[in-house]
Amino acid sequence: MNLLLISLLSLNFFGLNTSLVTPESVFSVYQPIKAKTLELRYSTKLNIENEDCLVEGQTFKVFSDKQSAVDYYYFIKKNAPEKVIYYIISSDEKTSEVFTFKAVE
Repeated sequence: MNLLLISLLSLNFFGLNTSLVTPESVFSVYQPIKAKTLELRYSTKLNIENEDCLVEGQTFKVFSDKQSAVDYYYFIKKNAPEKVIYYIISSDEKTSEVFTFKAVE
């Protein structure tokens, strides 16, 4: 019984000597994360032959479907600007979709 009491006290005493892990020390291990935004705009006025479209003086990539646009964005996400806009060829009018992704710098 005395041996058990001594071992419990020694575990309690040595257990107090451990250092705590702070959020700052954990964050310093990881690379900084930046949010990047992909906006998909749907248009019925585009056709499949166009790879790019000109809207208000800016050129945007055109995709035939949402999946191919998202796949392409994942391919360039690391080097993409903070906000990217793609146009999707659509048979009916839809509202724009905005997606926010986390990317390691």
